Amino acid sequence: MSRFTMLPIRMQLLALAVLLTLPALGIIVYSGVKDRNENYRAAMVETQKLADNLAARQENIITEGQLLASLLADLPDVHTRNKGKIDAILTKTQQRNAQYKSILIADETGVIWASSLPGMTGISVADRRYFRNARATMRFSSGEVVTHKLLQTPTISLAHPLASKKGEFAGAIILSYNLEVMRSTLYHFQLPANTNYRLVDRNGIIISSGSDAGLKVGEPLPQEQFRMMQEGGDRFTATFTRSDGDQRIFTSRKLWLKGETSPFMYIRATISAQKVRAASNRDLLLNVSLLLPFVASAFLLAVFIARRSITNKVAVLRSSFHQIASGDFSARITNRVEGGELGELGRAFDAMAERLTDDIARREQAEQYLQDAMLRLQLATASGQLGVWDWNPEEDFMLWDTRMFELYGISQDSFTASVDSWMNGLHPDDKDRAVAECQDALDGKKAFDTVFRVIHPDGTVVQIKADGIVVRNAAGKAVRMIGINRDITEQKRVEEALQREQLLTNAIFDTIPGLLYLYDDQGKLVRWNKKHETMTGYTAEELAGMSLLDWYRGSEEDIAAITRGVEQCLVEGYAEATGNLQIKDGSKILFHFTAVRLEIDGKTYFAGIGIDITEREKLQNELIKMQKLESLGVLAGGIAHDFNNILTGIMGNISFAKIVLDESHEAFKPLEKAEKASLRAAELAKKLLIFAKGGQPVKKAVTVQSIVKKAISTALSDTSIKFSLEFPLNFPMVEVDESQLSQAFLNIVNNAVQAMSSGGKLAVRGETVALPAENSIGLPAGDYVTIAFTDEGCGIPAANLKKIFDPYFSTKAGGSGLGLASAHTIITKHGGQITVESTVGEGTTFSVYLPAATAPEGIEHSGNEENSGKHGAILVMDDEEMVRDITSLMLERLGYKVTTCINGDEAISFYHSAMEAGTPFCIVIMDLTIPGGMGGVEAASRIRAFDPDACLIVSSGYSDDPVMANYHDYGFCAAMGKPYKVETIAKVLEKCNNSTK
Repeated sequence: MSRFTMLPIRMQLLALAVLLTLPALGIIVYSGVKDRNENYRAAMVETQKLADNLAARQENIITEGQLLASLLADLPDVHTRNKGKIDAILTKTQQRNAQYKSILIADETGVIWASSLPGMTGISVADRRYFRNARATMRFSSGEVVTHKLLQTPTISLAHPLASKKGEFAGAIILSYNLEVMRSTLYHFQLPANTNYRLVDRNGIIISSGSDAGLKVGEPLPQEQFRMMQEGGDRFTATFTRSDGDQRIFTSRKLWLKGETSPFMYIRATISAQKVRAASNRDLLLNVSLLLPFVASAFLLAVFIARRSITNKVAVLRSSFHQIASGDFSARITNRVEGGELGELGRAFDAMAERLTDDIARREQAEQYLQDAMLRLQLATASGQLGVWDWNPEEDFMLWDTRMFELYGISQDSFTASVDSWMNGLHPDDKDRAVAECQDALDGKKAFDTVFRVIHPDGTVVQIKADGIVVRNAAGKAVRMIGINRDITEQKRVEEALQREQLLTNAIFDTIPGLLYLYDDQGKLVRWNKKHETMTGYTAEELAGMSLLDWYRGSEEDIAAITRGVEQCLVEGYAEATGNLQIKDGSKILFHFTAVRLEIDGKTYFAGIGIDITEREKLQNELIKMQKLESLGVLAGGIAHDFNNILTGIMGNISFAKIVLDESHEAFKPLEKAEKASLRAAELAKKLLIFAKGGQPVKKAVTVQSIVKKAISTALSDTSIKFSLEFPLNFPMVEVDESQLSQAFLNIVNNAVQAMSSGGKLAVRGETVALPAENSIGLPAGDYVTIAFTDEGCGIPAANLKKIFDPYFSTKAGGSGLGLASAHTIITKHGGQITVESTVGEGTTFSVYLPAATAPEGIEHSGNEENSGKHGAILVMDDEEMVRDITSLMLERLGYKVTTCINGDEAISFYHSAMEAGTPFCIVIMDLTIPGGMGGVEAASRIRAFDPDACLIVSSGYSDDPVMANYHDYGFCAAMGKPYKVETIAKVLEKCNNSTK
């Protein structure tokens, strides 16, 4: 272009004239190309119409076939397989419809049982695609071009499934199309000029063609052409080149049957693209030949006008510009160059000359203004303590103001006026980054906006905030960089302190063992700690914006409690609430929430903490349950004690009566029965005592397996319930009262038997476990054995789980409600715990925890139980007159002299008096508990204070009292539980007599 502008103006005008002819020629060429494209698009539309018409015809044929097959399927004779009638119908139908080569009906196995052609019966079509698809989908299904099994000619078939009354596949009606008839029908279809069509099956086999040229019916379409049809859409247009070199435009259509995963037929309509383009090219050449004479005339006229109207005026303009260039701004050309655009240019030239004169005056004013502005900038930078710098990167020349020298701690004498003065002061750790950011600014990648450290010569480190702009020339090259520096050392120190404080706050925030939260006034969660994610299972993305009430879906009670808490917090500024928070997996955790109201930037927020109190609530419920049991136990214990005293009088008198009566006496057997009944009553009293206080266990080391087997053997006899025991080798022993633990296990097994009234299986599994200091079982840390009883019963509803260990709670008609309550009491008195898990309809598991034994201990046994006949004086202390009387009667019968008293004070007095009189008591039988008076323990302690060798026997209706179990520790020689018989007294006295020998 620069060479063209260097040419004389006459040559430029000549070239311009030539250029003016080009648009006309371009328009002609463009119109020709446009016509050709429009013809091309018209050809594409023609193929689309043809393809759509062919598709409509084929769909009509298929619809007729579906209708025919449906009518045949509804014939009763088809379902009854009346071959004679159906063959006749099929034959007539085929004769009237030449498009069908055959009409067949196959059974569910694919064997032909009815046909429009003779000789087809018995032939199997089970391998044909149309039959397989009809059977699999129960839909009208297509096949592919195959050889007809009877006629041995190409055909394509469709199958209509037959359904039985139950809706099952019962066979298929098969329509085989006559490809010749189909082709002849389409052959008479009037095709547009230069067009052709082909119908192809799903495997690329030609079904029909618009002309006989090229491939024949039954032959495969070239693979590349068929692949284009397969990979294209249901209806698309494209081009391809035939083997003869003819490029053709084609539209492809896919025909589908409902429910099939691939088309059953492809339709392709084509037209010759070369013939379309040839006609358009002829039209283009004709238009160009007609335009050329007009173009030549316009060219000559343009040259003549340009010479007269432009060349002379341009010469005047040229001389005037030379005058302006020499500094003479008085040149004016308006009167010499008039008319047209050059006349306007002349007027513009005169206006330019006048503006140049004005601009010179304004520039002088601007220079003065710039000097004033620089003074104001210096004042602003000084007041803001900003350092200003100016750098020429091409010459590496830098200017600093006074503040810059202060910021970098150097003098003007040491300043090199280059970028090195800046780089030498940078901290080594920041230097590479700062220099790289400066280079990025020069390269136009980013603005110069950075922070770095500067080291003063005295070692002082200063934080600098630097900003700069790059000035570029017309070519875009950086020629100047101007900026400011600011000391932000103090600002950085404050920011780092705030950052450390924030890190500490976040650390505390995330380690608090609870849910810390902040909700806005719309109830949306806006901040939370890490515990929110770990305890609820939600991710940070899921928690963002979560609503307060989203945690309590489906619980009106919890929603009401939380709503009240929010309202209270709004009014009072503080609130507490408890609710079951639903976590991501659908389970619920009981939380206690505290919240305060905050006002931040004029907006209300609720901040607080939620503590998981699920385990605390469980332990609290367990404590309440134990307190209830203990309260009821006090009453039960008192009843059992009084009952044992009464039974002592009854059994004592019965046993005494049996001694004085001969076994042949008619009252002897009734007395034996009464004694047995009294013993059963004593057992009931013992159960009451176990329930009341668990009974102080008389422990010894035993194997749990033996106790479990004994309980199962007793409870499962005469039942159809099966059981399994699973205990590891070397299972630890436990130190327990075997009798009490047997009763507890028996109660648990009985509960399982009642739950499996229709039979089932009871599985008992033993394990060892080491419980930590904090555990949900509520036991001290240590080694324990667990025995799990799992039944396959009806299960326990959730509403009843908290009550099953309550006394007298039972869901069974006639149930006492003491079985599981006493089991709970026994196990807790052994230092253990019992838990329960149950699913309604699946079963229940009771888990018993007992401390593992460290070493087995022997249990002291009594000596010779026969009466030795030793006699002497015995003191009996009991607050019940009936007990004193019968005990005296039995002892006197055994040959002892008896003295009685009612409390410990009297016993001490009588014992001391007998010693001083020289007639000491050989044995003292002392009641353990004396209401309103001194009991046996205190009295025994005082007697042994002055007679360490005293032989003292403790007796109590509280047979499970610790004193009864560990009587040696309290200074007694033996213990005798109420009620007792003459035989019992005799054995205990014999033991005491033997121990004093």
